[in-house]
Amino acid sequence: MPARHIGSVAVNAATVLQCILAATLCAQPATENPVLKKPYFQRLANLRANAESLDPEDVAELREILRDSPEEARLRPGQLHAYKNEIANILFAREPVPQGLPGQFIAMAEEEVQGSVWRDYCIQHLGANLENFAPAVRRECVKLFYRKTRKSKAGIAGTALIALSNASELHEVDIERVARRAYEVVADEKMGPARMTALQICVENGFSKALPLARELADSASDINLRASALAAVGILGGAEDVALLERSAKSGLYRVRTAAKAALARLERREAASG
Repeated sequence: MPARHIGSVAVNAATVLQCILAATLCAQPATENPVLKKPYFQRLANLRANAESLDPEDVAELREILRDSPEEARLRPGQLHAYKNEIANILFAREPVPQGLPGQFIAMAEEEVQGSVWRDYCIQHLGANLENFAPAVRRECVKLFYRKTRKSKAGIAGTALIALSNASELHEVDIERVARRAYEVVADEKMGPARMTALQICVENGFSKALPLARELADSASDINLRASALAAVGILGGAEDVALLERSAKSGLYRVRTAAKAALARLERREAASG
């Protein structure tokens, strides 16, 4: 199966500005590898231009770069993450996938020295390309994903839950088990942004046991984004008994809460009309 590309090296305006400001740093003399003498955007252009003609030595060198720190690569962290992401897209698109590449990504996802952002990327790439791996490697990936659903840093648990949800489509995991784990993440206040992702996975899989918690969060969550997500969940999982909660929220002074509540009410009304 074709590889799925992650992110397409998308960077926001602030990151682009940082890249431009950092260009002089990237152009400083480096080690024996001539590509490291190039500014960031030229490195990306060179990488893409040669993606189809990589020989084994090139592949090995790119795999070494995946472990580089910003200081070693002479790039700022945001630039390096985008560059590594592009390398990963290219390597996972090769047929066959380079031997040991999934194992390298499993290892990097466990290494604290890699930083939370790149470890999150590693999980994304493993989840997106799971169908291209041998059964034994898939099982190792699934074990990794479950472990990472218990990590509260930087939303990694949410990324791992998405990877598990993708794995369920390949019959590698029981989606009911994934939904239960997602519910546990929603209920854990230490999980931060991952709670929204987890709630979405509960909703997508019709996990109705999450409804009471969604109601509670919709009414009182201090995180506005989580509260809006919970209102949307109530609109999907809930029923006529939730109209009062949604109507009250629709009068909120908070725009995001008010908008989410109105959308949830409209969804309930359409469902009631269709069933009536």
